[in-house]
Parts: sequence; structure tokens; C-alpha cells
Amino acid sequence: VTASWHRLVPAMDTWLGLLQDRLGLTSLDFIVSLNSHVVPVAWIASYPKQAHEDKLLEWFVHSQVWSRFSRSSETALDADLQRLHGVRSGNPFPGLMQGLRSGGQAARITQGDLQTATRQSSLRVLMYLAARDSGARDLFTGEVIVGTTVASGQQAVMQQIFPSTATRRQVPVREANELTNYVLLAQEVRATKPTADVFRYLPDVPRARLDDAAIPADPALWEPARFRDFIRERRRHLAAQMNDALKALAGDAPAG
Repeated sequence: VTASWHRLVPAMDTWLGLLQDRLGLTSLDFIVSLNSHVVPVAWIASYPKQAHEDKLLEWFVHSQVWSRFSRSSETALDADLQRLHGVRSGNPFPGLMQGLRSGGQAARITQGDLQTATRQSSLRVLMYLAARDSGARDLFTGEVIVGTTVASGQQAVMQQIFPSTATRRQVPVREANELTNYVLLAQEVRATKPTADVFRYLPDVPRARLDDAAIPADPALWEPARFRDFIRERRRHLAAQMNDALKALAGDAPAG
């Protein structure tokens, strides 16, 4: 037991360092299940000199996005650990990815996926990675989103673009809570603006920041009365950005 513990502690440190250094992930707010750490730590503890970092991180993100360990987590975890134990050398992660696919999970994000995703959705980690990969900045301060902890030392926040109070006459609250109605910022809007109504301040945001945040640049859509049109268009932009992030994880250059 002591020997196993001595292997696991440095493996956990290595894994958390990898998440921070490669993906900028330091906050549990973007991690769907703590069980998702078990497989990476077990692999690093067993084979510290052949971590296969790229494929490990790709599998980890996909396991988050498709909620690998949120339902029947013990069954999924046992199956993945058995795959690890069955590998004496080489790379187990293509097999683990195949295990994900066998559950019916797709390799791409669709606009339909976003239509059913809320603030608590497993897709939020991919929303963050998409913003980070695109070089997104805080819409109002211009601070680059380099990680879930930004340069100022604060935790990045997810803020509604149209608060439910602004759209309650147009749509049910559940629609305002769709993930597509959120944007990643370096700090709360109220830190720099009189209200938390992000949509009111979009006319003053540089076009490049809107594009990097996958926010439609058509001012006609920035009104509560056009909320559904705005969300429909943003789903299209955000799905494309998320798929570019998945391609980057796989080592493929995003199109365009």
C-alpha cells in the first residue's frame, strides 16, 4: 500500500501539472467528474516515462465532453482501467477513444448538441478550450483568456450575454440558461460596467474580440427581441470553434 501511494502522489502532481501547462485547467468548475482523473493518474503511475501526453489529453477532454463517468461511472471506470492493465507497452489511448465511440458518442459537436446544453453541461470545458485556442480576450478589459485562472490571478467566469431578466418576455428562463448564452470573461461584468447586461455593451467591443468569442457581429441581433435569432447564429459559430479545438487536440490543423 505504501509503495502504491508513493507512486500515486507524484503521478497526481504530474497529471495536474499537465492539465495546467497544456490546457490551462486549474479550476474544478470546468471538470465534469473527478472520476475522470483516475485513469490518467493510474497510467502515469504505471508508465511515467511513456505518458503519451497528446493522446492522453485528447482522450481526457473527450471523456469530459461526452460525460464518460457521469452515468454508470463505476462500470466505465472499470472498463477503462482494464484496458490500461491489458497494455504492457505502447499507447492505450486509441483503444480508450474507441471505447468512448462504442457508446455512440460522435467525434464532432453539432448545433443540436448545443441546443440542449446548459451552463452545467459537460460541453463547458470545450467552450473554454475553444475560447483559449482562439486567443479570446475579455470582451471589456482585453485580458487574454490563457487559462481558467487568468493573468490577474482571478478565476475566469462564465457570464450570461442576455440575462434572463432581459429576455423573460421573449423566452422561458430555460432558454436563457442555454450554454450558448454564456461567454467566458476574465472577471464579472459588474467590475467594469454599471450592469451585468453584456448585450448592452456589445456595440463598444472590438470586432476581433467578438469573433474570438464566437459572438455574432450583426448588431441587429443584439436586442432581447432577437434573442432566438442571436442564439441560433451563435450556435453555428460556437460549434465550429469547438470542433476546431477538438481538431487541435487530435493534432489536426483547424480549417481556415
